[in-house]
Amino acid sequence: MSAWDWFDEYEWRARGAGDPERALLGELHRDAYHFRESDPDRALALVARGRALAERLGEPWWVLYYDQQRVHALLHFKQDYRGVLELAVANTLEVRKPAYAGFPRRLLIHGDLVSAYLGIDPLGHAAAIRAALDYLDAETPAEGDDRYLLLGSQRQFALERGRLDEAEDYSRRSLALAAGDPDGGRASHFSVFTYSGLCEVGWRKGDRELLAAAALAGEEAARVVGHQVELAGFWLWLALLYRQEGDAGRAGQFYRQAARRLAGLRMPRDPSLRDAECAYHELAGRPELALAARDDELAELAGRGRSAQEFACLLKRAWLLRRLGRLGEADLDRARGAAARLREPSRYLEELKKLVEG
Repeated sequence: MSAWDWFDEYEWRARGAGDPERALLGELHRDAYHFRESDPDRALALVARGRALAERLGEPWWVLYYDQQRVHALLHFKQDYRGVLELAVANTLEVRKPAYAGFPRRLLIHGDLVSAYLGIDPLGHAAAIRAALDYLDAETPAEGDDRYLLLGSQRQFALERGRLDEAEDYSRRSLALAAGDPDGGRASHFSVFTYSGLCEVGWRKGDRELLAAAALAGEEAARVVGHQVELAGFWLWLALLYRQEGDAGRAGQFYRQAARRLAGLRMPRDPSLRDAECAYHELAGRPELALAARDDELAELAGRGRSAQEFACLLKRAWLLRRLGRLGEADLDRARGAAARLREPSRYLEELKKLVEG
């Protein structure tokens, strides 16, 4: 049984029995996913409605499913990590109870806990992340949704630790899994995120060939599946690549295309896309626009519990200000304050020291 079979069969039986309320339990999560990019708040409201309906109907598996969907939406649709760790831990404790033996989303609940740790403080929670990833690696089938998700978490953990070859290897494994997947829709869906991760790997390694190949393949896959934020992200990478080649016309075309698409969406973009945008502006001789992009990123991160990412943004902003000759003590103090909120601030302060000392 796949992770979705139980839910699909439940909805099918409810419709056959003429029970529209129970059938609605199967509709609401699909409606929520539909609004994930355009209106994440509406997606969360639909999840809350599903949870309340499941509780009223006395359906504990559906209650837990919508509790998991709430955490997933906060992590990935809203990227709002305030209080999400407590919710993720509560779900992992709940799914261990005998009443949920055989619950088909069990591994995803554990995966959400890993994602929460990664998004809040990946180095500070490194031991917990390793333990959870080892558990998931042993429990996860060799194929299917959960394996793709695990490979994505392993790739992200490698990226957070600067292990770029390792991150690339996990991406290659995911693409190999997709190549042999009999479910073409699923393969395309997960390939989009794999190519997005490979773009970041290529950028950070300075491997333009890898970046270009991932951006082009990712754009094609995103068009097929319809993931709009990722599609715009691939356009940003292509804009940067064309700018590096000196083709300002095509670079501008892809950048404007990406900007228009992102302006119509409310899901926050991946931090690596801010790197692409800022590099594009700096290469075009417009550092003020790069600084504005970093300020937008900070505003998006403010108060959302993404402590490590907030520090990373402040550090990149400080380097930009230094290149502009405008780095001040207040900027450094702001970065130090962000580092102080992390479990192991010394690692981050060392990065700030490199900036100060040049």
